[in-house]
Amino acid sequence: DLVAMPEYASLKVFTINGRIGRLRYLAWTLVLTVAMLVAGGIIATAGFAVATASPTAGMILGVLLGFALCVAIMVVSVQIGVQRLHDLGWSGWLYLLNLVPLVNSIFPLLLLVMPGSTVANQYGAPPPRNSTAVKVLASLWLAFIPLMLIIVVGLGMNGYLNQLEANVDSSYESSAMTYDDDADQGATTD
Repeated sequence: DLVAMPEYASLKVFTINGRIGRLRYLAWTLVLTVAMLVAGGIIATAGFAVATASPTAGMILGVLLGFALCVAIMVVSVQIGVQRLHDLGWSGWLYLLNLVPLVNSIFPLLLLVMPGSTVANQYGAPPPRNSTAVKVLASLWLAFIPLMLIIVVGLGMNGYLNQLEANVDSSYESSAMTYDDDADQGATTD
């Protein structure tokens, strides 16, 4: 009993059923990341606003909303990750490999690099062709990664330089105090 499948599957965003390709995976991940940053900013602003009136209430609100945001991000991340695995013809349970140390640094790269099946598999028909919006969003994400690396390295270097400057300043003050002590001892012995 062969069931006729459509040429392309319809997209299903908030589910673990269906398939998505590499570019759509990148695009949806970018949208998820931007949404997380915006929601995190709103939560932080709301928490600070409430904290001015009641620090305890602000902290409780921030923790609860932050926890809810983390759960929502994790659920959507799992959903799109499982759909990407389905596109490869793999079981969604393999997404749990993200919990294994060292493997979790390589596994997401496999999801980005490996091409999906171009024909129907046990998870359905192939995803639809990528729209221009998907291509643009995926390209932005690929530009976003080096930008974030530059920012992280820049912040790290800035912290390192500040620490180096503090160490030099403290060494200078320490040597200046030693010099002053030596000068004072020389003045009292004369």
